[in-house]
Amino acid sequence: MNTKDNFLEARFNLKENKKEILLDNKPERLSTISSLFPFFIFNQRSLDVVRGGRKNAYLFFNKVLSRLRPGYIQTLSVYRKALNNKRLLLKKGVKNDMIQAWNRVLEEHREKLTKDRNWLTSVLNDLLPADVQISYIPSQPGKTLDSFLPMEQHRQLALAGSHLDRYRLLRQGKDVREFASSGQQKRLFFDVMTAVGHLFHQQREIRPVLLLDDFDSEFDRVNTTRNLNQVMGQFQVVLTTTDFKRFLDFPHRLVQLKTEEKGNIE
Repeated sequence: MNTKDNFLEARFNLKENKKEILLDNKPERLSTISSLFPFFIFNQRSLDVVRGGRKNAYLFFNKVLSRLRPGYIQTLSVYRKALNNKRLLLKKGVKNDMIQAWNRVLEEHREKLTKDRNWLTSVLNDLLPADVQISYIPSQPGKTLDSFLPMEQHRQLALAGSHLDRYRLLRQGKDVREFASSGQQKRLFFDVMTAVGHLFHQQREIRPVLLLDDFDSEFDRVNTTRNLNQVMGQFQVVLTTTDFKRFLDFPHRLVQLKTEEKGNIE
């Protein structure tokens, strides 16, 4: 794996149904490796970022931030633990002061998460085409979590906080989930990914890995070339295809990797 300063050797072993990841021959967690050497995947499920509901975009931008800023994942982890404790107390119907103590923790980390998310959408919007925009919508801005406590206790649910933040992906000011065709949604996804790759180069001077899983089956030849041209400059691209001949005249240097299965080279 090529990083800013050197090469790292990463290995994955599966022994007796137990996964083991080695970084330079030392056991390491996947979260650590993904922070040192970020990677992204494009497949059918990836398009849910632009096609699906609130949760898909929320998880995607959390992933981007966690790989750009190591402190972000720690803040998010503390927030999630405090939120789980609050939810348990709401289910049990405990007194206000115990829940309010967790609200203080949530408020502190809510502020940090909101700041990082505002920063990310701002810098990405500067890198996106002029007609594309990411809109970040915090949950209940300007209102304290305590102000929701009576209703939360009645419904036994946490009704406000960073876990309910939303993102909207817009083209010409319109939400692409509602007003864009399937082809336009796919194109916007690659616009966003290109901006993400550019941002990693700006902030960390590295090019992440982008795995394109059979992605040429999703596009005609013109859009296949257009999207590849975009991301090749920002990512180290690995793509799978059922027809590698489609890429023989592609205007970038490609290295074909062959796999050996049951004695046959494919």
